[in-house]
Amino acid sequence: MSATKSQAAPAEFKLVSADFVQSLIKINKVDAIPNLSKQLLFVTAYKLLAALYNGSPENNKSAGAFAMKRKNIKGISCADDEKLSMRTAHYLSIGALNIIALALLSSSAVAGVGEDVAAEMKRYYMATVDSCDGGKLPAYYCSGLMIRGTSTNPKYYTWNPSPDSKVSGGVSFEYLRADTKFKDPGVSKIKGFVFQPYSYLKPGMKRTPQVLCSFPIDSWTNNRNDLGCGDHSETVSLETACELKNVHTAEQWVADYLQVGANHKEQCGFRHVSARNGADGVAQFYASVRARSLLMNESAQLKKDTFETQNELRLATWPDDSTSLPIMAFFYVEDPHFGSGLKFAQHDQQDWVVKTGHSYVPIIKIIYPPTINDHAAFVFNPADQVVCPKYFDASTWSEKDGKWSLVVTPSACGRTIGTFDSQAASKELMDLHGQDSQFKALPSGDSLPVQISCLASNYRGKSRWYLEPWRSARGLTEAQVLAAGCNP
Repeated sequence: MSATKSQAAPAEFKLVSADFVQSLIKINKVDAIPNLSKQLLFVTAYKLLAALYNGSPENNKSAGAFAMKRKNIKGISCADDEKLSMRTAHYLSIGALNIIALALLSSSAVAGVGEDVAAEMKRYYMATVDSCDGGKLPAYYCSGLMIRGTSTNPKYYTWNPSPDSKVSGGVSFEYLRADTKFKDPGVSKIKGFVFQPYSYLKPGMKRTPQVLCSFPIDSWTNNRNDLGCGDHSETVSLETACELKNVHTAEQWVADYLQVGANHKEQCGFRHVSARNGADGVAQFYASVRARSLLMNESAQLKKDTFETQNELRLATWPDDSTSLPIMAFFYVEDPHFGSGLKFAQHDQQDWVVKTGHSYVPIIKIIYPPTINDHAAFVFNPADQVVCPKYFDASTWSEKDGKWSLVVTPSACGRTIGTFDSQAASKELMDLHGQDSQFKALPSGDSLPVQISCLASNYRGKSRWYLEPWRSARGLTEAQVLAAGCNP
């Protein structure tokens, strides 16, 4: 059965767009992926676009762009197209498309980890699905962005629950999506972090804090009991979960909210929004999302108030210094009143990668929609980063006069980043070679960061650097290290 113009593509396929096509072009440059695998990947994607998006101007453009560029993709021919029939492509499941997406993510070294994450965030933001996994999981598993605005506190890392959150048992997030948008992070926040949607966890991401409740409007949850989901301490009335008030739909929530005078503190929260609640969790979370859109239709004032106020999720707290949190990005905003959060996001990135040894996470600038008719934007800027995804493209041992040198090739980021973090670069090499017999052949001189710093400061443009880990730089000045050719 071939696709027809009247056939609507499943909502999940909205994730495919022109940037997806561009990513297919980029993945072709990854030599580590066999050509045969690339052929299947490209032909499958092409048939999916052709079969499932016929009739959609935006996606016809995507399919057309891909078709025009196919001649630039090695290993693809018209004959190869016939190996995968239209029928087969039409019936490829969402899971197959997810496999393609994972393959694209694994190629992030080509397009750049930061650019890929910014594109991911845009796709999740634009995906306005009502559920995930065929209706089995709440929409936050595969769409939208769970964002945590944070303050800088020298007493704890930004990704750890705050002292108030530890007391209450819940951590406040917002949920940003094209159909539930707002103008800023709220509560004077200018930086924080973003969770990866739980259905698309990357290597190392294992912990998925439970979503405890969802409020269509910011609800001052620090002053509520029951993990931040229950009664508000500053009101006379008794606030309960929406379910206990027989409020189960978006329409019922709006009616109840108007009945309490549109008071944020007196609104009820949807309590059964976890995946553990099955179909009820799916329906109630989407009701929380829809409620904002319905509320905006009530009056011009409510439309303005709703857009100017973020929503609120409560997630269960997690242990301090968790190594498996699903953090996809640190973010910052440029706020006209509170300034830029960039330097604070840079501090968080350095803490995450250098001080605690986590995998690289990029800094993304979020531009919240200035008006209700605009969309949020997600911008990766290499100049914002203080840590590279990797500092070296290659590293090999070379022996001379019975002593081993480590010959390294600086990465593009390593050559261009504004401030070269020699500690992070040294850690990268230690993780790769710290247990090598060559490294242990002579006692370590503990000068690796010093040598790297010298080379980065004076020979950044060189294609290769020579490091001698057995040398010592104790008591030497920077000038003395440089005079020794950075190998004191």
